[in-house]
Amino acid sequence: MSETRAKKKVQVQRENSMALDALKFVIQEEVAPRTRIRVFGVGGGGSNAVARMLQESFAHAGEDRDARALAEQRVAAESLLGALRAALAADGNLLDGSERAVLDREMAALERAWAGHDHRAIKSAIEKLNRASEPFAARRMDRAVSGALAGRTLDQVARK
Repeated sequence: MSETRAKKKVQVQRENSMALDALKFVIQEEVAPRTRIRVFGVGGGGSNAVARMLQESFAHAGEDRDARALAEQRVAAESLLGALRAALAADGNLLDGSERAVLDREMAALERAWAGHDHRAIKSAIEKLNRASEPFAARRMDRAVSGALAGRTLDQVARK
């Protein structure tokens, strides 16, 4: 074999190896409990490699789903905690001491759940904090509406 052909063969092997590394899986979850998987091979992946990768993806699908759910719940928790802290800084005077204590307790519970690895516990803590903060949110809305309407007649409000 000539040197040029040998170099070309090595180059093709490298490209095939890179193509195999670039093999992509697109996993789409449906609302139904089953999962559809579409496999896109990229240049010379080979059916054995595809089969191995599929088996590995199925073996780790539950872990991947749980990791994604954990990340999503942590983001939701951070968003809720940030918004509630800002609201308390702006309008905390709308709460009496016992109401504030309830919110502080539920916020601490959510922070503890966030530090763990159970997405269901985080979701539950988010729901509890949402329920606990509903009266505060209603009072804030009432204050905002009252402020917007203060000193205006109904005709003035209707024209806007």
